[in-house]
Amino acid sequence: MPIPPMPDLCQVHRPYGGPLLYANVVCRLIPRFWSGRGGFSGSSYQLWTHILDVLPAADIRDNIQRANGLNFLNYSDGDEVRLTLGTSAYKFVTVWVEHRYTNTPSHFKRCYLLRNSVTW
Repeated sequence: MPIPPMPDLCQVHRPYGGPLLYANVVCRLIPRFWSGRGGFSGSSYQLWTHILDVLPAADIRDNIQRANGLNFLNYSDGDEVRLTLGTSAYKFVTVWVEHRYTNTPSHFKRCYLLRNSVTW
C-alpha cells in the first residue's frame, strides 16, 4: 500500500500561537467532524475535527501528558497547524499524533486536529 497522496502544504507553529517553526510541510487534510471523538480520559473526551497525514519526518507534536500512577491522559494544546485552502486560512491545534504503517514503505504520520478560527 503506497503512502496516500499529499496535495496540500501547511505551516507548523510551536507552541500553539507561537512563531513559525516549519513552512511548506507536505500534507493531506481530511475532514472528520462526524467521527471526531476518541475515548474518555480524565474528565473529558478527546475531540478532533480533521485528520492531517504527513510524511514521517515531519515534526508535528501533540502535548499529551500522563502523570505517574494515573490511568488517564491530560490533553493540552499541541502544535498549531495552518493551511490556506482557496481563499480561506484555517488554524488547527494538534490533539494527537501517531505513526501509521511503521517500518514499511507506506509509513506516514497521522495527526488528529481540532479546528480553531478561520479567516474567511
